[in-house]
Amino acid sequence: MEIIYINSFEEFNNKFNQFEPDTRYFFRGVKKEAFKLIPTIGRIDLDFASYFDEITIFKIFKNQALPFLPHRPINDWEWLAIAQHHGLPTRLLDWTSNPLIALYFATESDLDDIESDNFAVYILIKKEGIIYDIPNHSPFDTKKVNLISIPHVTNRIKNQFGYFTIQEDPKVELNELLKQNRVRKVIFPNHLKKDFRRKLNTYGINASSIFPDVDGIAKHLRNTLVDDF
Repeated sequence: MEIIYINSFEEFNNKFNQFEPDTRYFFRGVKKEAFKLIPTIGRIDLDFASYFDEITIFKIFKNQALPFLPHRPINDWEWLAIAQHHGLPTRLLDWTSNPLIALYFATESDLDDIESDNFAVYILIKKEGIIYDIPNHSPFDTKKVNLISIPHVTNRIKNQFGYFTIQEDPKVELNELLKQNRVRKVIFPNHLKKDFRRKLNTYGINASSIFPDVDGIAKHLRNTLVDDF
């Protein structure tokens, strides 16, 4: 995996303007450069003898979340996307087609964040093979790495220009399952976080645009207090 170091917002813009026009690029921001391309369910040490395994918690989510949804998802792919965006550990990895949105997630911080870690944006390079039709099989029967556009069942997916990768074994790093030149990692020094957040806000990339709901508004106002936009 190619590692790229960038030290300013201007350098970031220049680098991302050099992309090949006939290639699709997808981006994933991480708050710490050490974070790997492993889905959330793969980061949990599950005891497979336990009642609460991946499938069971997904079924419980489906049973209990339905009253709070504006419409009923029509398949497990849509259910899984909703679960992912509401914090349930799943075998999906979030990606976006907008590098600024990925940068937002990489620089997002809590009130007590002391900005001690470098942050990063992963770049996934695809020339073909993006799935726009929902597969006939269950997401839990996936046998190879797929990049899929799940219908925008929530406004969050729409506003985040969201895509997902899914793989058979969620405990394996995604980049280990792809050709060597298909993933790049861009690393930024930690001291740039606040400056990048301010610049992203001038582009209209903030919590209220990323999360188009009451939580997003509140989060943006909280960040305004912290960053003094």
